[in-house]
Amino acid sequence: LEEADGRKIGESLALVLATTLTSKHAIDEWSLQYPAINELTREYLWLRPMLEVITFNLIGEVRWGVKARVAVGAFISMLDLA
Repeated sequence: LEEADGRKIGESLALVLATTLTSKHAIDEWSLQYPAINELTREYLWLRPMLEVITFNLIGEVRWGVKARVAVGAFISMLDLA
């Protein structure tokens, strides 16, 4: 991978965090989108737990992520009523 690939992969984590409910699910989704993440987490066993802790803290601290998850949840609930 090139540096530009690393930036693209890293920047995509923000969107994944905004659209998932848990840190574990965020890392699962992110690694499905980018197989290089799976390779790294298999090679470095400490990496996945570290990423889960980082994403857990980010999900709790970033207000727009909370708002997005609430809005998506409300929207889906409204669709269920229809």
